[in-house]
Amino acid sequence: MQKTVSPAQVQALIQTYLSSPYTLQGHRLCLKDRPETVPVHFPERWAMVTACNPHSQKLAAALNQQRNAALSEAIQNLGCLFYGYRAGEGDWEEAGFLIQDISLAASVRLGKNFQQNAVLYGTGNRVALVWLEPLLLIRMWWGGLTR
Repeated sequence: MQKTVSPAQVQALIQTYLSSPYTLQGHRLCLKDRPETVPVHFPERWAMVTACNPHSQKLAAALNQQRNAALSEAIQNLGCLFYGYRAGEGDWEEAGFLIQDISLAASVRLGKNFQQNAVLYGTGNRVALVWLEPLLLIRMWWGGLTR
């Protein structure tokens, strides 16, 4: 069950998500407000979803692995190709899946089904942080990690 969070807490979480590093195909990327050349080829339509740490509540590693195994099965049932990525760093690094050729609606459903605050959805190098409750899209671009 999700705790009620204040608008200020939502904004703080959104900023955390926007500043998080992402490791994909061995490359560390981050979200930027303008396009940059990145060493990763993104599919035409894709989403990045995790089942870890529902509603940003830290879980034990074994529980997160079980949740991601269930997410993997759900993605397979959709018939989509997918591969792994990592988001965050240090004590708050999470594994998830980049899902190819998935609709925005299906990615939102997956995120909600696995009690996530947000998913990433993109077309090529264009990416949006999709906050799930209330629904909010923050459009960004992929860039290289500069820190």
